[in-house]
Amino acid sequence: MMGPWWIPGESNLSDLIGMPSESEVLREYCMLRGISMISKEEWQYWKALNAFRYGAICHGVYARGLQGNAGSTTAVDRWMQTVFSIELGLSILDEADSRL
Repeated sequence: MMGPWWIPGESNLSDLIGMPSESEVLREYCMLRGISMISKEEWQYWKALNAFRYGAICHGVYARGLQGNAGSTTAVDRWMQTVFSIELGLSILDEADSRL
């Protein structure tokens, strides 16, 4: 849901007039759920986890493509998305670690 604010290459929604920032959307989400606002460190963790999760999904799609039982003829092209997602997750963790 929040990818367009922080995934490189996604459209940067913050540049659109009237579009709330990443922190504004996160604050609204927490408010609507009735939970306290999460810390920046925790938000970094969730973003990294999401990147790793997406990388695992892409790897599974890629593996099924290699086996010949994927639902798409482009499944074998997912290997680069796997690498990108893992590198993104690691860079998010490195960024968070450098702030501590």
